[in-house]
Amino acid sequence: MKGIHAFATFLIVAFLVVDQCAIKVIAQETTTCEATDGAYCAEASSESSNLYQDTADMLHVAMHTYGYSCLRKLAKEFPNKFQNVSSILNHHMQPIDATQVVSFARDNKEALLKLNATKEHKGEFSMECSGSLLHLWDEAQSKWEENQVTVAIDTDEVEEELVYGIAFDHVKKRIIVSFRGSETGQDWFRNSGVNFKTVTNPHFEEHGTQPKKFRLHTGFHDYLLAQKWGSDREVKYAMIKSELAKALKDYPGYGLFVTGHSLGGALSTIFTFYIASETTMDIPKPVTLISFAAPLVGNDKWQKAFQYLEKDGSVRHLRVSVLEDYVPTIPISSIWPLGNYKHTGINLKLNENQPPELNHSYLMKTGATWGVTKSAFETL
Repeated sequence: MKGIHAFATFLIVAFLVVDQCAIKVIAQETTTCEATDGAYCAEASSESSNLYQDTADMLHVAMHTYGYSCLRKLAKEFPNKFQNVSSILNHHMQPIDATQVVSFARDNKEALLKLNATKEHKGEFSMECSGSLLHLWDEAQSKWEENQVTVAIDTDEVEEELVYGIAFDHVKKRIIVSFRGSETGQDWFRNSGVNFKTVTNPHFEEHGTQPKKFRLHTGFHDYLLAQKWGSDREVKYAMIKSELAKALKDYPGYGLFVTGHSLGGALSTIFTFYIASETTMDIPKPVTLISFAAPLVGNDKWQKAFQYLEKDGSVRHLRVSVLEDYVPTIPISSIWPLGNYKHTGINLKLNENQPPELNHSYLMKTGATWGVTKSAFETL
């Protein structure tokens, strides 16, 4: 199963990085349309929008989060096998130039390949880890100099907790929160759960048509929003929010982007909803979420609450998926009547043998006119 998902990851990379023209065509061909009865109408122009570049940028950051996390884990476990280990180990949640991570991967390529070829250590390299290293080794795919990107990552509890990074694009003036995808057994356990958790909708009081409560996948919710049993560490959401508050203070005027792949796509979706709903700090709007191969995370009432933020102009979500990938169809209870899981955002579906498709994840049934058509995506 992981092999299939890794193959889908490869397809995402191939389509977004190699087949640039196809996605540019989507952005150009959807400049005019008519929306009736809540159907999605995408408006973008080549002058005001670059769907490809923003998507490719977020893919680079998502892959970089995988790679940085993988390298830190290996450097901690086998410090004597690599050169200049301190260059990536002495920077817990301290931004370093992203080229340092790339340089470490390239300078130690021979040692990494040798370690991977060693029978007793082969298990250290997951499909995702190996794929991210290929990305870092590829000079054409890991250029960061033009964007002056720095990245900080939290990997203190890499086997037990979610891993996230905060990147800074100083040319495009963006702060990017990135969530690593499924890597450990704990991560895949979170993915495979089917239980719901009922939570209060923070927007119920401000909008009469909003549901009072909605339901989220228990594993994804708890990974981000619940205290880990037996741990004295902060709830991850609170940790990320605190780091983000510092970043926004240091870089006023920067926009906020969020990304993640697989499990990271699910976590990035939930995080985007809650951070865009914050009343205790000033969040730049809209928050732009570009997720890759994200599983389903909530029910139809969650979808409606997320849709409200899109209509309000607080959030815009591009959800990239591949036709062959099974992960966007899980958890399995989404096919049961009681599960009722629903996707959010605008779906860019990639197919190896056909042009990419751009569609909305749902039809709006509230009877209202949805303002996301132009306002939420006019600058993407």
